[in-house]
Amino acid sequence: MSAFGNPLSPRKRTGLSEILTGIKSVTRKALCLGEEVHVSVSELKCHEPGCPDVETVIVVMKPSEPHVLIRIHKPVMSVTENDVASAIADSALRSDAG
Repeated sequence: MSAFGNPLSPRKRTGLSEILTGIKSVTRKALCLGEEVHVSVSELKCHEPGCPDVETVIVVMKPSEPHVLIRIHKPVMSVTENDVASAIADSALRSDAG
């Protein structure tokens, strides 16, 4: 067995787990979401014209309701609490939206 790692495997980014957990937590708090609501955070390639190469996508999945996407045009490692708050404020997910 070789002591070298697989050069073709995805690289782990230090602190990624903590950043993803933080984004989920900020989203939950900002939207007053209960435990029954699932929040997913992913970094995806953006294929829309004028969009940066990568974007962070937050998916809010409430039971018996359509999923809602929140897009932040930054890599996940660059997303801040303010970015999440701004993206939510710009979406129809605000708690005052009903």
